[in-house]
Amino acid sequence: MKKVLHLISSFAHGGAARALLGVARYSTRRGKFQHEIVSLRPAAPFMVADALRDGIAVIQAPNAATLRAAIETSDIALAHFWNTPELYAWLRSEVPPTRLAFWFDIAGDQPPQVITRALLDYADCAVASGRYTLTLPVFQTLADARMIPTSPDWERLTDVQSVPHATFNVGYIGTVDFVKMHAQYVRLSAQANIPNARFIVAGSGNGFVTLRRQAQEWGAAERFEWRGYVEDVGALLQTFDVFGYPLCPENYSTSELVLQEAMYAGIPPVVLPYGGAGRVVQNHVTGIVAQNEIEYTNALEFLYQHPDERARLGNNARAYAQTFFGAEKSAQQWDDIFESMLGAPKRARRWMPHDAKILSGAEFFVQGLGDTAPQFRTSMVSTDADELHEADARIAASAPVLANGDGGILSYRHAYPNDSHLRFWSGLVLHAQGRRALAAAEFVAARALGFSSARVAQYLTHIVGEA
Repeated sequence: MKKVLHLISSFAHGGAARALLGVARYSTRRGKFQHEIVSLRPAAPFMVADALRDGIAVIQAPNAATLRAAIETSDIALAHFWNTPELYAWLRSEVPPTRLAFWFDIAGDQPPQVITRALLDYADCAVASGRYTLTLPVFQTLADARMIPTSPDWERLTDVQSVPHATFNVGYIGTVDFVKMHAQYVRLSAQANIPNARFIVAGSGNGFVTLRRQAQEWGAAERFEWRGYVEDVGALLQTFDVFGYPLCPENYSTSELVLQEAMYAGIPPVVLPYGGAGRVVQNHVTGIVAQNEIEYTNALEFLYQHPDERARLGNNARAYAQTFFGAEKSAQQWDDIFESMLGAPKRARRWMPHDAKILSGAEFFVQGLGDTAPQFRTSMVSTDADELHEADARIAASAPVLANGDGGILSYRHAYPNDSHLRFWSGLVLHAQGRRALAAAEFVAARALGFSSARVAQYLTHIVGEA
C-alpha cells in the first residue's frame, strides 16, 4: 500500500491538525493509502493517542536524519502549511526527492501568514483550504487551482441536540487571543441590547486575562462565562443560540472547522467579513456576515428579536454543512489527488540555489512575508534616517498576529536568538506593548550582536525616560 507522509508544524488541538487526522483516518478506513504524521514540534498526547487508534503513527520533533528517512520511505509528502520557523527551515533544508503537495491552512494574504509564489512553485500540487484563498491573485496564477476545505470529523458531533436553557447564549469557540479574535470582542458583545444574554467563550490562548478585565470595565462581567479549552465541543454547542465569531481584520482564517461545526449543529453564525470566515457563511442564508462592528452587534440583537429567522438560518446552516463539509468528503478528494500524483516520478527540489548566500534569520523572516510588509526590508537595508524612522514606527505598530503570532516577529526571534535585526524588531513591538523591561533587554542584545548603537540608543533613552 502506498504511503502518504503528513508534515505539520504542530500536531496539537488546532483545526489544521484535526483536519489532517480526519483525512488520514477516512483514507485509511477506505483502504486507499497508509498514512504517517510528522509533527515538527512535540505533539499533543491526546492527538497522538487518537491517531494511533486508527493505526496512524506519529513522529514527533524529528532530527534531520529521521525526517529525511520518513520522506524517503513515503510515496507522497503532504505539508499542512502555515508560516512557522520550523516548517520553513524544513523547506530550506536538503529535502530528498519526493512528490510534494501543500494544503494551505491560512487565508494567505495577511502577514505573517502569506502564500508566496515561491511556495506554489516549490510544490507539485497546491491546494487551498477555503474559497477566500482560492481567489487570491497569487493562487489564480496556477493553471490548476484547487480547493479542498479543511473540515471536521462529524463523529465529534453525534446526537447533538439543543438543550433547554433560560438565557440567550451567544457562544465563541476558538483561538482566545487577539492574533485572531477581534480585540473589541467584549465591547461588541456587551453593547448588545439583549436582556438575558450570556456570552460563553471557550478555547485556548492568552486573551482571557484581558477579556476579563474588559468585561469588568464595561460593567458586564456577570454576562460572560470563560470556559477555557473544551474538548467536547458538541456538549457546548448544544447550549448556544447564536455562534458569535468576530475575528480581527488581520486574521488568517480559511474554512474554520469550529464555524463548520456550529453550522452542522444548526447554530446560526454571526461573523465579520475579514478573512476566510466571511466566505464560509452566506449572508442571510446560512448566517449573517456583518460588514462592520456596529452591524455585528445589531445582528446579535436581530437574531434575539426574531427567533423564526434564527431557526431558518440555523436549518440552512446545518443543511449546507452536511452537504459541503466533513472530513470524509475531504479524504475522498485527497485520495483522488494522491492517485493522480502517483503517476509522476518523485523529483528533487531546492528552495535556494546551490550558490545562494546563507541568509540570516531576519532575511528568512522577510522572505516569508513576500511583498506584504516592506517596512522590514527597509529597516534592514535603508541608510536614510527618515525612512528608517518610519519603517521602525510601522514595525512597532504591528498587529498582534504579526508581532506575537506563529510565524511573527517574536516567533522568529525565538527561533533565531542570535539575529540582531530580529532582536531589535522584538524590542520595538515589546516597547509598543508597554513591556519596557523585556524591550530594553532585546535592544541591549541587538546592540551586543552588532546592531547599530545609535538606533538602539534612541529607544533605550525613551525607555529610561518612561521609567
